[in-house]
Amino acid sequence: MKITSINYEASIHYGRLAFKKGYHYYFENLFQISINAALILGVVSIAISWKNYGINEQSFLFVFILFTLYFNFLLFLKLTEDRLQVIKTQNTKEDNKKLVVDYLKQKEIRIQRNSKNILVAFDPSPNTVPFSSKRNYIVILFHEEYIYFTLFTERNKVNFPSLFDKIGLKKELAEITENRNQQ
Repeated sequence: MKITSINYEASIHYGRLAFKKGYHYYFENLFQISINAALILGVVSIAISWKNYGINEQSFLFVFILFTLYFNFLLFLKLTEDRLQVIKTQNTKEDNKKLVVDYLKQKEIRIQRNSKNILVAFDPSPNTVPFSSKRNYIVILFHEEYIYFTLFTERNKVNFPSLFDKIGLKKELAEITENRNQQ
């Protein structure tokens, strides 16, 4: 995923990463929406006459509903992945940036773009399944004492978002800035 032309002011104002999106980004979203629409249509068409089914068919319907809910949750994560998470610190913007850059170097995450207010980095090999093609792109914006960030996941075929990587990153960034405050 190539993240270029980030509009810093619009991103801070709207709370979403404002950047130039290619056609592939929109195609992925449309693809995932159509998969979810087909799954929901399948659940509705099967569930219309669920009383006529035996226990095995009702069990299948229950599992199919859970499967559909899981994919709807993934769709929600995909459609909201450009929403910026916010961490409020007691540090200045320069201190926050230094702490984050040191943290990224410690975790061996490569910094792709390092400008005054924007930091774009990617983790070439996150600790996942061996031979996985997953790559995490981290976009961090610094504004006064706030750190805004989001995380995009890139895979070979379809870029389904990671379930817990963004939560873990927020926790780690909050810890490093909090540790600085206590020193």
